[in-house]
Amino acid sequence: MKLNHINLYSHDTEADRTMFEHYFGLRTLVVRGTKMAIMQDDDGLVLIVNHFDKKLDGFDYPKQLDILHIGFIQDSCEAVDALHARLSGDGWETQAPHEAHGAWSFYFRAKGGYFIEVTTLTPVRSAPKKPIMATGSNPHVWSAEPSADHSRPRRCSDGTANNTSTTPCWQGATLWRTYVHAHHDRQQRPGAIQGFL
Repeated sequence: MKLNHINLYSHDTEADRTMFEHYFGLRTLVVRGTKMAIMQDDDGLVLIVNHFDKKLDGFDYPKQLDILHIGFIQDSCEAVDALHARLSGDGWETQAPHEAHGAWSFYFRAKGGYFIEVTTLTPVRSAPKKPIMATGSNPHVWSAEPSADHSRPRRCSDGTANNTSTTPCWQGATLWRTYVHAHHDRQQRPGAIQGFL
């Protein structure tokens, strides 16, 4: 199964279409006035921005960037910095590039209202092979426990952050993910990595 398309509401479809073409290399397939633009990336993903304002029913994008955003992976920190320089030079308000979860990234808000992240690949390894099972008497709490010798993620020997998507610095880490789906309850154990839920 493959993700085929994403449809986003936009306050300004023409500005967003121009941005995606100019900075991210998307190709425009269809434009329907100011109401819709349909684009495609090099991997075949279709991105649609629409301005169906009469169907919003009170909807608006959140002010917090981590609630709803789309992201573009770059090959290196240098590529992230270069795109940041282009955007900043053209007058876009952006975050400064920074380390986040072992990746190098920044966010900015599109004219359409949603946030866009530009980042290197986050070095998250696959989950442990041990099956994830319910713990205790709470059926909403799920965990995958780490092996004895890799209970915490560790950085490279020089202590640096991840610099490229092909050189992950949290080598040998086994992620211990704690899944909690009941209300606002949070369970944290030694070695647990929060933020990858």
